[in-house]
Amino acid sequence: MESRGRRARTTTTTTTRAFLNFGKKTTTGGSGGVVDRTPYLCIDCGYVYTGGDFKKLPNSYRCPTCNVGKNRFKPQGGGSLLAQKKANKEAFRAKRAAAEKSAARGSGREALKKKMMDAQKEQDQKRGRWF
Repeated sequence: MESRGRRARTTTTTTTRAFLNFGKKTTTGGSGGVVDRTPYLCIDCGYVYTGGDFKKLPNSYRCPTCNVGKNRFKPQGGGSLLAQKKANKEAFRAKRAAAEKSAARGSGREALKKKMMDAQKEQDQKRGRWF
């Protein structure tokens, strides 16, 4: 009976990673090779890794914000991150403008609602009362 109440105690070690050399410009490798500057995006939380060659990171690398593994990162196409943000902003504005345009002419649901309200209004007027 006494063994039921007791549980095995285990200790775990947690490591915290700091952003070392944050904002520091990277240089070419010692052999004169070019460092891959393609940003990688965490598909779970949206964190963007721009710290250098992502492929050279160890497989144990984890996202600093959501702690998922390296396999959950996807490359952010070519071009700079600033250009991609600008393109995303333009796409969002175009989508918003299209939504506002369709709302101005009335959606199918709004048109049906208006049609039903007009039909009800006609029936009420024929009866000579509103309710």
